[in-house]
Amino acid sequence: GILENMMEGYFEVDLKGTLTFVNDRYCKIFGYSSKEELIGKNHRTFQDEKTAKKLFKIYNQLYKNEIPSPVLIERQNVTPSGETIYYETLADLKYDSEGNKVGFFGLIRDITERTKTEQKLKESEKKYREILENIKEGYFEVDLKGNHTFVNDYFCKILGYSREEILGKSYRLIYEEKTHKETFKIYNQLYKNEISSPYVYERELVLKDGELHYLEVLIDLQYDSEGNKEGFFGLIRDITKRKQAEQKLKRSEKQYREAYDRANFYKDLFAHDINNILQIITSSAEFISFHLGDSEKSKAIDDFRKIMQIQAERAGKLVKNVLTLSKLEEEQVIIHPIKLYDTLKNSIDFIKKTYEDRSLTIQVDSIDEDLVVQANGLLQDVFENILINSIKYNENENIEILIRISNDLLDNVNYIKIEFIDNGIGVPDDRKEIIFKKGERELKGSKGIGIGLSLVNKILTTFNSKIWVDDKIKGDYNKGSNFVVLLPIAV
Repeated sequence: GILENMMEGYFEVDLKGTLTFVNDRYCKIFGYSSKEELIGKNHRTFQDEKTAKKLFKIYNQLYKNEIPSPVLIERQNVTPSGETIYYETLADLKYDSEGNKVGFFGLIRDITERTKTEQKLKESEKKYREILENIKEGYFEVDLKGNHTFVNDYFCKILGYSREEILGKSYRLIYEEKTHKETFKIYNQLYKNEISSPYVYERELVLKDGELHYLEVLIDLQYDSEGNKEGFFGLIRDITKRKQAEQKLKRSEKQYREAYDRANFYKDLFAHDINNILQIITSSAEFISFHLGDSEKSKAIDDFRKIMQIQAERAGKLVKNVLTLSKLEEEQVIIHPIKLYDTLKNSIDFIKKTYEDRSLTIQVDSIDEDLVVQANGLLQDVFENILINSIKYNENENIEILIRISNDLLDNVNYIKIEFIDNGIGVPDDRKEIIFKKGERELKGSKGIGIGLSLVNKILTTFNSKIWVDDKIKGDYNKGSNFVVLLPIAV
């Protein structure tokens, strides 16, 4: 009963290789419907010649005690239906009651799915390596000791070394002492999860040609199939020309102060934010290609896809904002009567589509669909940036935004008052004014990717409009924010 209920196939053969017993699972694995088709038959009759010879050799060695027992064997076989199966055998000698060798017994396990998965993984690995060899970025992998286990041709080209000079060598032998100490610090922090991953940093390095180069590095942890940390992988690019251009621009700062300030703002914005965003997109795309065809990696593929989608949308929005801000500084803005309802509806629809993966509720108090204000098409950018701000700085699982619309009279001017009330992290009193100034780009740190509120303030100024932020609940900014916009009513 025990043998029949086992998940593995069980068999017994005599010293001539004739099957004397098999269980139902054994029959099923090899594609037979009954034990009678197998018992009394020599195992060579349903195995190809190569497999039969291999098994004879192993059983012979086992019989002569030339190999330790039990022995584990992996083979493949073709079933009567023509299907190729892969199986794993654990075999040992069988003795009679007097201790004489009378045959062999063992367990059979079907490993067809596992073997096919491994084959697909090898194919994906090959495809992955081909992709890495052809990308125009330096790619590298190092183990936990810092030894290079893989580099592509572009990595070698950037550093000026051959593949043979790098593989198996520690980064300490390639980088100068100051650089390899800084590199070790970053690797150590990444390993301990003290910094976010993937991590992007810049490094000065004297390469093999003796020249000083500037490199931009994206680094992340590498895991084995069981989820254990086994090393690091990353991308590098030579940004020397960009750095030299920046330094040249700084040297001429005194003569070209105004031009430099404007260029520096856009340069820093694009160099830091766009490069980081597009780098993540590029890396994610490459690894999606690597994971294709591996059903067990579906979650990882989906994660990379989401990263790529979100970062691309953020990059597009950032470019749009920068171009808008540039246009505002360089051209005279014309305002005209515009329907508030249509603009607000378009903004809300865009935000809901962009953040469809978030739990988001946007409620608008009653609004007159014929309400007209003095503005232009940039009003939609104003609303979108305020809404994005309410989502971005919100740590709640359910994001709630209430848009309240009313009339207001200020300095004898009739305005439409629009309040965007959220349940986000709020704005401290000492930040309520400066968040609308250029350069103040982040509430919680310095790594933001937006110029949203700076742009909003700039646009509204051209509309002769006003904006400020209050607490959702007066005196307690932690409960959320209330961004208030006053737009002149069109006469």
